[in-house]
Amino acid sequence: MHSFKDNAGREWFLKGDYLTYDRVRAATGVKLYDITTEERASLTQLADPLTLGAVLWTMIEPQAVERGVTPEGFYGAFDGTVAHEAHDALVSEMIFFCHPNQRAYLELAYRKVREAEAKAVSQVERMLPAMEREVDQMIDRLTYGDSATSWPASSASDPTTGHSANCSGPSPAASATNGTIRPHSSRRLRKSTATPRSGRGHTTQTKSTQ
Repeated sequence: MHSFKDNAGREWFLKGDYLTYDRVRAATGVKLYDITTEERASLTQLADPLTLGAVLWTMIEPQAVERGVTPEGFYGAFDGTVAHEAHDALVSEMIFFCHPNQRAYLELAYRKVREAEAKAVSQVERMLPAMEREVDQMIDRLTYGDSATSWPASSASDPTTGHSANCSGPSPAASATNGTIRPHSSRRLRKSTATPRSGRGHTTQTKSTQ
């Protein structure tokens, strides 16, 4: 007999016998005893979560009635982890129900399947950091385009002007229409109004008037 626990902490026991298998076949159409056949249709059917839930409820219904648990209360205590553990318990019980000569082979095959699943999960966990970086890069490309790698530097702006730090400012020869004087024009103005200096070694003569 195999068991599993739901999210409410309740333990449910799965017992494979003729009476239980007959109830399951009548209620769901799943033949749990066909695991020894070449088709093994029951394993394909149990891969569907809703079919799995219906089979499990049919198997534990007498226990649920004793505890006062409704189908809604039973299904409501399931999530992906509980469903996985319940599926594992059910398949293990199906194998145990088989003839001993067949049981040894099926147990070995199922153990190898679970080992392969565990290796796959471990490999995915090791790949997660690299996968996360690839997803981040893809999101950046979709959001910012090809300039995603240079965007942070080029977007820096001068808080006083609002211009990008990599953008050139206004031309020194800005138009005077805004009320400013061009810097080089002011230099010419200062030069033209300055008092000319006398040449070296000469004195400045002032013409007197009579």
